[in-house]
Amino acid sequence: MVLRVAFVPGVTPSKWVRIWGERFPGERLELLPLDTVALGSTDDLAVLFEVPDARADDAEAADAEPAEVASDDAGPADAEPASGPADVVIARLPVRTEGVHAIPLYEELPVVVVPADHEITAVDEIALDELEAMLGERMHAPAATPTGGPDAVALVAAGVGAVLLPKSLARLWARKDVDSRPVTGAPSTTVALVWRTDLPAERAALVEEFVGVVRGRTANTSRAAGSTEPPVKQKATAKAKARAAEARAAEAKAKASRKKTVVPGRTRPRRAR
Repeated sequence: MVLRVAFVPGVTPSKWVRIWGERFPGERLELLPLDTVALGSTDDLAVLFEVPDARADDAEAADAEPAEVASDDAGPADAEPASGPADVVIARLPVRTEGVHAIPLYEELPVVVVPADHEITAVDEIALDELEAMLGERMHAPAATPTGGPDAVALVAAGVGAVLLPKSLARLWARKDVDSRPVTGAPSTTVALVWRTDLPAERAALVEEFVGVVRGRTANTSRAAGSTEPPVKQKATAKAKARAAEARAAEAKAKASRKKTVVPGRTRPRRAR
């Protein structure tokens, strides 16, 4: 079975993919990079319910870091073909709430992207109210098109205002002619794991394992049916402690029985004459 994980730009799932491959070598993981760049445009989460029409992600995967893309030998030779909707999406909130589970993972720091020679670059950070007073209506937002984010940054580079972005996106679309600074008082962006509530049992169990990997569940607490991890060790430890307590009690009882009986009225041993 193939676990299909879609993710929005700026998210780097390399660490989770590596852990998955180490822990579940028999379950292949397929990454589906999304081109959703506008904040909130993942509201419909169509990738969870529909088969992607075009695999533009194949071209992206070819240029991606090796650690971020599952290799062809990540699973058995007869692995399930790479087709069908995504099983889970790493998305930015808000998303639709009907028919899906959503678990927040982390918050993204908001930054403002400005031309490299802008006066804002002279400070370490700027408050949101100061930023709005300084730039007013020249604050842009990424468009919903696949190139909407880079296009917005290109406008900034041309001196046409600024754009407020999560730090990961500012880093993704970085250019030599722009710079960014943290913005205090601006709302952060929440990255979350999202999956359908009506998945078949077998696929839901696979998603649950991926959720555990992302949330830091160790191999000892893995719920995989094929896991060879030993039972929880606390039970054996408790038994050992009980046996040790019984041994100590028996030893104390034996010592008590070996004590000499004291003759009444005699408090000292007789002196030798």
